Amino acid sequence: MRLYLDTALDAVAAGARNRMAHFSPAGGVILSIAFDGLEVHSSLGPLADDDLRLLAEGPSRRELQLLPEHADRFRLLCADEPLRERTALFYALSGRPTFAMPPAVRRLGPEDAPAIAAFMTAHYDDTVFSGWMLAAPFFAAFENGEIAATAGTVLLHAPSGRANLGNLLTRPDLRGKGHARRAFEGLLSHLGDTGYTALSLITTEENLAVRSLAESCGFRILEKRVQIDLGS
Repeated sequence: MRLYLDTALDAVAAGARNRMAHFSPAGGVILSIAFDGLEVHSSLGPLADDDLRLLAEGPSRRELQLLPEHADRFRLLCADEPLRERTALFYALSGRPTFAMPPAVRRLGPEDAPAIAAFMTAHYDDTVFSGWMLAAPFFAAFENGEIAATAGTVLLHAPSGRANLGNLLTRPDLRGKGHARRAFEGLLSHLGDTGYTALSLITTEENLAVRSLAESCGFRILEKRVQIDLGS
């Protein structure tokens, strides 16, 4: 949550309009980030019912990452709404990652936006992604010149050496060939070489492929939360 807040302050100072913080009179906070077509909201500390009601409002698709006690109260407040729930696992890796850069892997940049947008649209239309993420380290593994798998950075705070990773995705017809591992190790290699020492990622309990990859690279579960998906 400190990473969420630090990167939000940096983004606002740079003129970004996609970061939000709701501070509750009860003492807690809801930190939010807007991607293309999706808002992600995370809760921390004491919240009143009025704070939780805010999470149910709005036309956009929303992903709520709630502490269990907040989720229990949110269910009661939204008893008439169908809620899709999953268990979100927050993974962390402490210490500088030491991976070699694999072959056929490179960092993507803003000039690759059309290619990565086509990849997402074709295979992962509901994933968290926005074009501005390509300004941060975002890697892809290739096969025959085409993107086979990706591994990106969702949040990045250089002064503290912390980063949150995501978009660990493989083209469905190329699964099982090691492409995701190459993309992920390429990202970890770059972050290690540039001084990042506290990495995290979030996935859902049923995403066994990402969990297995993260754990094999040294990530361990730090926290479990309730993920509630709202909106069309």
